[in-house]
Amino acid sequence: MARVTAREFQETIETGVVYYFSDPNIRSGEPHYCILLNDSPREEAFLIFVPATTLDIWSAISAEKYPRETIVDLAPEECPFLHHPSLFNCNLPIVRHIDVLTAKAVSGALKVKAKAPMTVVERLRAGVLASRLVSGKVKKLLR
Repeated sequence: MARVTAREFQETIETGVVYYFSDPNIRSGEPHYCILLNDSPREEAFLIFVPATTLDIWSAISAEKYPRETIVDLAPEECPFLHHPSLFNCNLPIVRHIDVLTAKAVSGALKVKAKAPMTVVERLRAGVLASRLVSGKVKKLLR
C-alpha cells in the first residue's frame, strides 16, 4: 500500500472518505472499505467508520439478528468503489483516535480509496443512531 506523510493523510480527512484498512473490530482480520461518518472530522480526535462486508450467505445470515434499519446494503451503482453488493453493519462502528489512523497511513497499512456520496453517509449515520448496541458516547459524536 502506498505510504503517505502524516500531513498528506490529514489532508484526506473529510466526511464520506473511504479508507481501506484492517482493524481488530473486523472479524476476518482482512482490510475492508470503511466510510468516515463524522460531520467535522478534522476538528475531532476520534473518527467513526462503518466497514463494508461483501454480501454473502454468512454476512446476510449474520445481519438478520440486527434491526433492519441498522444494516445498510449498497450496490456498486450506489458506490463506485464497491466491486460487489455489500452490507454495512451500523451496529459495530469502528471508533479510532486520529493518531492511530495517521500511524496506519504513514506505515502504508491504510489507503484512501474514494469518497462515498452524502446520501450513503446519511444512511450509515441513521443506522448507527438507530442501533441499541452503539454507545451514547459514539452517537453523540455523530450529532
